[in-house]
Amino acid sequence: MKKIFGVLAVSMLVAGVAQAVDYYGPTHLSKSNLDAVTVYGPANLNQVKADSVVVTGPVQFKDLEVAGGAEFTGPVTSSTNGRFGELKVTGPFDASQVQTGKLDVTGPVKVKGLFVSGDTEVIGPLDAAQSHFGNLTVNAEEINLDNVVVTGNVIVKDNDKKQTLYLKGSTVQGNINFESGKGTVVIRGGSSEVKGQVKGATLEK
Repeated sequence: MKKIFGVLAVSMLVAGVAQAVDYYGPTHLSKSNLDAVTVYGPANLNQVKADSVVVTGPVQFKDLEVAGGAEFTGPVTSSTNGRFGELKVTGPFDASQVQTGKLDVTGPVKVKGLFVSGDTEVIGPLDAAQSHFGNLTVNAEEINLDNVVVTGNVIVKDNDKKQTLYLKGSTVQGNINFESGKGTVVIRGGSSEVKGQVKGATLEK
């Protein structure tokens, strides 16, 4: 496995060569095709394709494609156009135009144009617009879904605080279940629909 050390940004241009590389320090990868990428430090990933990506540090990406799993331990900010088999983030997640089979975030989430075909689990406030989820599980006081489709169920985990789900122009095809039994679902401007049952919450329009 190749290792690269340094405090300066590293830029790689790789044409048709796949490899596994570890990076230490601020790292910039551009137009790269890699088997596995591990970065210990801030990472800027631009037009990168990889089988797997692990970053410990802040992340920014544009046009990132990861066939397998990606794991980011650190804030993900100002990022757009990502495709992942699975994505796990520990820290704030602020991104647009992301597709993944599974999403797991511990930290606040602000997304637009997110498509998750499978399960999503978020521990922290969720603000999603123009997005799609399979099953959605959230542990937070506030959840905002604006023009969002959930094809499965929405489960709000009990955290002993007041919890509110805001729906605007959104559709939940399954059930909404607040485990605390004390939740609130608020329908904001724009038509929203819950095709299943609302459990453990009052509905306000």
